[in-house]
Amino acid sequence: MPVITVLGVPSTWNQITPNDIKRYREKLLNAVLSVKELKLTPEQISIFCLPEKREDWAEDKEETIVIFVDGLFEKPERTNQVRNRLAENLGKATEDSFPQFLVECFVKPPFNPEVGFWTSAKTEEPSERASEISD
Repeated sequence: MPVITVLGVPSTWNQITPNDIKRYREKLLNAVLSVKELKLTPEQISIFCLPEKREDWAEDKEETIVIFVDGLFEKPERTNQVRNRLAENLGKATEDSFPQFLVECFVKPPFNPEVGFWTSAKTEEPSERASEISD
């Protein structure tokens, strides 16, 4: 299950509303789903936007939004090209929502569920949990 974490989303800057954030999250979800090779469903994708209050920033600091994609399971069809397209789609969705910001997206290396993974999904065997949850 990929986990998308967005850092630096403005919470109070420039009259951002909760509906703006909701629409942004929907754009991110659609950006992921548009990469068909990932074969993901909305239920398999977790998105967390960690807001930042811009009034706390120094005036000379560049305003940046950073996106991290973690936990994208390793599969043969998830090539570097597919992962790069995912990064681009997420970046462009963010740039579209917040054009005044520098946007950076990092898709972390493929995740192997056999190394350092646990889930509370209910199955008989721990090894089945990894295969059941692997997207």
